[in-house]
Amino acid sequence: MPAAPNRRLHYDEELPLAIDLLVLCFEGGLGVNSSLKLLAEVAPDLLGGRIKMAVRELNAGKGEGEVLASLGLSEDGESLWGLSTIVDAARRWGVPVREIMESLSENALKTRRIALEQEANKIPFRLTVCSLLTMLPPLLMLAIVPYVITFLSW
Repeated sequence: MPAAPNRRLHYDEELPLAIDLLVLCFEGGLGVNSSLKLLAEVAPDLLGGRIKMAVRELNAGKGEGEVLASLGLSEDGESLWGLSTIVDAARRWGVPVREIMESLSENALKTRRIALEQEANKIPFRLTVCSLLTMLPPLLMLAIVPYVITFLSW
């Protein structure tokens, strides 16, 4: 499991994949239990093992509503909360959830894309600093060494 400061980024990277896999399971006619079990088998480390833990709780006899609520109340909180709430509402009311989950997946992808763009915007500054640190010493040497040689040759 990633360190605490990176946990949010880790979840945000994996959340769209988890949602897409759940959409495929629901479209295939699987229920919540079967979908979570299949998701845990296909990607056991997905979302820091939270899906696998939810399946263990289901196998231990805990109710679907409780499991989905605990899935949403992870350390990360926000990123899994929407997913667990939507799946729980679909389970309780029999609402088709595919379109809503696709929208949630698109939003998660947009959030991830924005974070990556912000990181990419920092690259020119980092490259400038690296370039200065690597080019400045040789330039100084080229500027100073002739004077030092001239001074020493007197």
